[in-house]
Amino acid sequence: ASYAQVIKLSLVSAQTGFDVAQTLAVSQLRESHAKKLIEMRKSLGGIFGRVTLYTAAECVKGQVIHELCEYQFA
Repeated sequence: ASYAQVIKLSLVSAQTGFDVAQTLAVSQLRESHAKKLIEMRKSLGGIFGRVTLYTAAECVKGQVIHELCEYQFA
């Protein structure tokens, strides 16, 4: 049962990539735009990493509470 929560945790964190360059076509990005995106990604990488870890932890906590409520009368 605990393994299922670990798998869900990795799926939650994988959904938040914040990779703007992949969402746009290559022709839409000029070299200057690409440089700005890379610089911004490097400077905000730690912040987004913390946000995704916090979000994943909240999702796991919510899943545990949901399971406790669901099986309280079993």
